[in-house]
Amino acid sequence: MGVSALEALLRDAQDFRELEKTYLKIIKALNIECTRLEEEVERLKKLEEEVEYLRRMELWYIQALKGLNEECNRLEREVYELRRRSTFREVDLAELISSEELAGLLAFAESGISLRSLIALAGWFGIEEVEEEIERLSEGGVLSLSGGVIKVDRRAQRQIREHVLRRIPARDEILSSMNADAIEVVEQLRRRGGWLSLQKFEELEAGQKAAILKLAEEGLIFRTVNREGEPALHMPPEVMELMEELRVEMAKRATASREELMKTLNIRDPSDEEIEVILSTLNESELEPGDIAGNVALIEAFRNEDVDALVEALDSEDVQTRRFAVSALWKIGGEEVLSHLVRKLDDPDVYVRRLAISALLKYPGEELVEPMMEKLEDEDAAVRYSAASYFDNYPSRKAFKHLIRALKDEDRMVRTVAASALGKLGMQEAVPHLIEALRDDDPWVRHCAAEALDRIKAG
Repeated sequence: MGVSALEALLRDAQDFRELEKTYLKIIKALNIECTRLEEEVERLKKLEEEVEYLRRMELWYIQALKGLNEECNRLEREVYELRRRSTFREVDLAELISSEELAGLLAFAESGISLRSLIALAGWFGIEEVEEEIERLSEGGVLSLSGGVIKVDRRAQRQIREHVLRRIPARDEILSSMNADAIEVVEQLRRRGGWLSLQKFEELEAGQKAAILKLAEEGLIFRTVNREGEPALHMPPEVMELMEELRVEMAKRATASREELMKTLNIRDPSDEEIEVILSTLNESELEPGDIAGNVALIEAFRNEDVDALVEALDSEDVQTRRFAVSALWKIGGEEVLSHLVRKLDDPDVYVRRLAISALLKYPGEELVEPMMEKLEDEDAAVRYSAASYFDNYPSRKAFKHLIRALKDEDRMVRTVAASALGKLGMQEAVPHLIEALRDDDPWVRHCAAEALDRIKAG
């Protein structure tokens, strides 16, 4: 082989080496690119999975948004319908609310009112046609009925409350009707935050019940429902504050009256009981201190508990003397004065009869049944009321016919207590008369008649 051929081979070998290096570089670069592409493929696969997940989430969100949109549309329609049906501007009280009793119920109801309870106690609440009232008030936007529960619109309630409170009597009118029972009732309500359940009301004494009825009649106590949904009596804070002011004012007046009285009668160091007797005589019979100024001897007899002197005074021609003697014997008490008080039930003076029958209310006994039955026919309503209260406290079957007649008495308080007394007798013969009393014009009479029927039914 020649030199030229060898040189040619060496050049070719050198070229192959360079070419090999080039290929190695290309292979290395391709290997790196393959690795990058594998990683890119893996990343794209993950991105594809994420895209698929996002697509599924998109479909879920679309469905959820569609459902929410449908719900929003439904709620908008419902709100529109509620606004259309319950648009509240200002309640036309004269048009919508038939009675002050109903206004009081709506104004102070602290919870929903059970429709069933409202129907059962319609008479007590003073509502004549329950369903018609509810329909009218519902259309007027005052209340709504759902699930057998009546709810009062709060804006309407505020307006009705303001209307009711504007009708509170003047201070002097309230003062003229205040007595010891009324003050005690207000104090009980104050201790209970202004509330007295119907059950607690039924447990009160006759005098306190009468005081509550009087305060309710004057628009100072209202029949409504408490937070537990129970029927209750309520004295609003505004009224409670006023009554407390009046109580303080009455105490001041009473102190001044006592001082003036003792000065007029020239009595030194009188006991509280003596003052009570004298003042009760004056208050009950509307006398002035000067009217009994001549009875200092009787006052002394009372101080010494000289029953004989007071009994003798019962037959005096002077009416003020008889009044004071009855009041004094009432405070002394005891079986020895009983027969003397009984005979004064027929005194020609109405205040003597009132004092005598009030004194006898604390004496249960068969010997008082006949006299009390006779007093159910007395010309004075206060005497008839006290006689009915006697049989409410001490039931007697002998008084049945007299109590039946009392159910139709012209005085609503007499009818109320007569119904209660008949219920405590538990006689089936009273049922038709009590059913008739359910149609009485007065809601309290209707309530007591319903309670009496329930009592008789329960046996």
